[in-house]
Amino acid sequence: MPRLAPPLALVALALAGAAYVASLQADLAGARAEALTAKADAAGKAAAIAALEAEAVATAARTRTTAAAHARIRRAPASDDGPVAPVLRDALEGLRP
Repeated sequence: MPRLAPPLALVALALAGAAYVASLQADLAGARAEALTAKADAAGKAAAIAALEAEAVATAARTRTTAAAHARIRRAPASDDGPVAPVLRDALEGLRP
């Protein structure tokens, strides 16, 4: 039995090493999959952020345009006013901030 001990120990060591390598390969595959998922998630979030920023720019432009129109209407002289249907006047006055 003493003569078989070193070869058996080497076989056991080789099997343990193979199992360890297989475990490392599985971990590496998992890490690569997680990295791909994270990249896809980051790309999706970047697209969402870009869309939100574009919407914010558009909203700011609409707000400036609306404010300019309101200011122009307020600056207009009373002589520019004409008769307005009561229902329209009530609706327009209800929109004032």
